[in-house]
Amino acid sequence: MKRITWIAAAALLAAACGNDQNLVDPQLIAGGGLGSGAIAGRVNVYVIDADTDQPISGADVYVGEPGSDPFQGVTDSSGLYTLDDGSLDGPTTVTVSADGYPAQTWFGANGANITIPLSSGTAAAVPTATLTGTIAGWDSLPEPQANHVTIGVVSYSYTRNLGDPENDIKQPSVGMIPANACSKSPLGSMCNWSLISRTGKVALFTIILDLDTKGTASGADDTTTVIGFAFKRGVTVEDGVDQSGLSLDMLDVTAQTDVDVTSDTPPSGLTNDTGVIMGLDVGDEGIAMVSILQDSSAGTVTVPALSGMFDGDSYQAIAFAQMGSADGDPSTGIIQRGITDLSGGVDLGPWLPLPSGLAEAGGEYSFAPVDGASLHTFSMRTANGEVWGGALLDGRTSFTLPGISPDPLPSAYDMQIGAFDGPLDVEDFRIDDFTQTFVRTSDNKTPIGQ
Repeated sequence: MKRITWIAAAALLAAACGNDQNLVDPQLIAGGGLGSGAIAGRVNVYVIDADTDQPISGADVYVGEPGSDPFQGVTDSSGLYTLDDGSLDGPTTVTVSADGYPAQTWFGANGANITIPLSSGTAAAVPTATLTGTIAGWDSLPEPQANHVTIGVVSYSYTRNLGDPENDIKQPSVGMIPANACSKSPLGSMCNWSLISRTGKVALFTIILDLDTKGTASGADDTTTVIGFAFKRGVTVEDGVDQSGLSLDMLDVTAQTDVDVTSDTPPSGLTNDTGVIMGLDVGDEGIAMVSILQDSSAGTVTVPALSGMFDGDSYQAIAFAQMGSADGDPSTGIIQRGITDLSGGVDLGPWLPLPSGLAEAGGEYSFAPVDGASLHTFSMRTANGEVWGGALLDGRTSFTLPGISPDPLPSAYDMQIGAFDGPLDVEDFRIDDFTQTFVRTSDNKTPIGQ
């Protein structure tokens, strides 16, 4: 009887120890992220291509703090490396690297399933199709005055991912005029547009402008005034399947409204103020960028009203200010989503300050964090792009990079620190979700070894 009692006690003890572990099955998180509970005895690391979401096999994975003797492994054909070890308990540092990709390090990662995307810097080919058509009633628009041109450039609605290559498809030109434009001047009227569009559900639209050339050859003194909009919703585009005979309908002048936009003064030194873009959120068709305000401090823009075909939709306001025009220059940005009431205007509020105090000494990097930021990131960059990047998920403001072979760092590069303000559970998140919920961002850089 006593022996049975000891056996039962041993079984209970084993069960209790097992309950302290989190031996979850591998789960790939599309787009990258982590979750499935805290690390306890096991961590599943997937490595994927950031542009295609495809697994990267043969990627090196390092689990452990820099300066320690980390666990090392290689991803299999599904992009997975699983590490089982009783010493795994809580946040750790995970580094991944693969040929042709910048290395990535996530400090303080605490998810039993972790998916880290690597970007080669060479975007995959964007699927597209050519759409052609006209704008109904274009030829019936009033004749422009002398030195004026009525112009409308047809566009497609963007995806919700800022910086998505699908939102930057180059359009051909016919002489001096974009192929996707309609124009009307004393010289005649033309409206047979041709547009290269992204695939998926899109809304086609144009902002109809009165362009005042001032009678000069230079465009430096040109001014534009919004006089209307035209839309076609419910278009589905398939890769390589061209469509013709598409016609946009002009909105009645009563179906547009003016809105006052204001913001605080951007941080000192960010003189290259790119202003504000007002977008019309058209649901599963994406965002139609319907107006641009050159000065984000104050101004008035015209947008379609949330009525008729836009009943139940909302607006999005995006503002950016940057120190220069080059990629990677210090910048700050604001994004407001779900705006439905314009009666009081759109107040963008305060900008997120830039990270400060960026420094490196003896291989240790440090910075002063941004008040109000929920996440800080880092990127080591050269003129050719990123060579090493990652996230500081545990709030640390100083770090050293782990030793990996080959060492991706050149002798001279820029250290860039980014800050994001938005709701984030650092133990359970998807990168794609966070990019749709953050409200402010900023970044700063300093040269290293230069």
